[in-house]
Amino acid sequence: MVLFLPEKTWYGEVSFDAVNVIIEQHLSGKKPVVSMLYRKFHPLPIYGQKKALNSFLGWLSALSVILALVLTIVWVLSANQY
Repeated sequence: MVLFLPEKTWYGEVSFDAVNVIIEQHLSGKKPVVSMLYRKFHPLPIYGQKKALNSFLGWLSALSVILALVLTIVWVLSANQY
């Protein structure tokens, strides 16, 4: 774990390769590396969680429409065979 003070930014599971990224982006660029933040102290913002949920629900909705179309086509084709 790495802690940056005074802003109290925590990074979890930091590898040697990640140190360079953190130095370049956090120290030089003044932006935390969001993908490496320790989630216990830096949870995902609500809008990020909602965006992920909306994306999942959008895909689920699209899949259900596709499934309904496929089932309808199968039903129509099977009805025409008799």
